[in-house]
Amino acid sequence: DNDGTITKAEFEALFLRHTVKLVEIRDNLKQALKEKFKSRQKAFDKLGGQDDSKIDRAELRRFMREEMNVTDEEQNDQLFSWIDTDGNGTITLAEFKEFFQWPRLQLLAKRTGSP
Repeated sequence: DNDGTITKAEFEALFLRHTVKLVEIRDNLKQALKEKFKSRQKAFDKLGGQDDSKIDRAELRRFMREEMNVTDEEQNDQLFSWIDTDGNGTITLAEFKEFFQWPRLQLLAKRTGSP
């Protein structure tokens, strides 16, 4: 944003190849889930995983609109694609848990072979 400082979201966006806004949405979602739910399993269930052990795009969009007030469908779709690491159109519990682990940068480095 050219304010002379680099925020955490701007720094991550540089290395994760996502927009700053998307990184901020992820961080806000992560914080909200921590505050609302006792475990990642309970959060996963609330987002739509309870009925079929998967979260689909529509379930994530609905949660983001209703619970997080994020109405930009393109951003919600980008977030979904970021979490859905195998690209099969659904988010499994394993993908969900991995996405909300920290540090995400270390996981990315392992996948790409970066130090």
